[in-house]
Amino acid sequence: MKLSIIVPCFNVATFVGEALSSLVRQTYTNLEIICIDDGSTDETLQILNRFAAQDDRIRVISKVNTGYGDSVNLGLVEAAGDYVAVFEPDDFIEPEMYAVLMENAMSMDLDLSRCGFFDYCDGVDSRNACKGMPVNRIYRPRNSQDRCAFLQPPAIWSAVYRKSWLDAQGIRFLPTPGASFQDISFAFKTNLLANRCFAVDRAFYHYRSHPNNSVKSGGKIFAPSNEYRECLAFARRRGELDTVKAVFLDMEYASYKWNYLRIGAPERPIFLDHWRNEWRDLLSEGFRFGCFKHRLYAWVLLNVPPAFKSYLDSKAQQI
Repeated sequence: MKLSIIVPCFNVATFVGEALSSLVRQTYTNLEIICIDDGSTDETLQILNRFAAQDDRIRVISKVNTGYGDSVNLGLVEAAGDYVAVFEPDDFIEPEMYAVLMENAMSMDLDLSRCGFFDYCDGVDSRNACKGMPVNRIYRPRNSQDRCAFLQPPAIWSAVYRKSWLDAQGIRFLPTPGASFQDISFAFKTNLLANRCFAVDRAFYHYRSHPNNSVKSGGKIFAPSNEYRECLAFARRRGELDTVKAVFLDMEYASYKWNYLRIGAPERPIFLDHWRNEWRDLLSEGFRFGCFKHRLYAWVLLNVPPAFKSYLDSKAQQI
């Protein structure tokens, strides 16, 4: 079976050479590498074209800047593979990654085949624990015993996905401008509708953290909220809202806490008010917490918001 690897690129000249080198060295060779240049203003496009001239499995598509989600969606349209993967152009992977993921996908007839990953910073790898992830067995996230899969980091780049299944289910990225956390809703949609998933308990992907990571940008304070709004809308359209009522608030807590610590101090009270109002509404609709600690934090946020703000601000000072 063929694998299509989609590489959305915007001003990544510093890292994209190492990223593509790790792709062309893959031991799984029945693949195509679709590089989408999203209107880069540095040397990214020239580097992509240079690699394409050396390896006919690489195809470069250049377009005006419309954002990460729109770039990946274009790649999904262009992909000819039976399975697809999304690869970040500032990361790198081990040579056997896609061989392992594709072997598992084919032998077990999977919608989603996943592996573990490393957080890579300043030349040092740290294995992300992904606590609670179902590993080394077939799982279905919307089953009650497997819903912990929803609570994992999105890590959409650590998996391959059945292309015909994505198309049939209409699973795509939000085409919002820039790179604004579009992995949140894509990961949610794939978890919600996948029937056969498998995560191997091995790490192959090196997720690079550096000052220019889009996730570290202090702007777009409501970008994660927009993604979660899309998650709820998608679940409602598919009649799956009851499936996620027991896990959705726990998902949001980890993401919203991280977002609060990411944004600037002047914007934090604005986001906190939004967070508080949203949770009040969701709790009134029957959403509930699976984690006691999160339920306790929610009570404080709803009833004593200054205390919750002080708690978060103390965490921010430790970063």
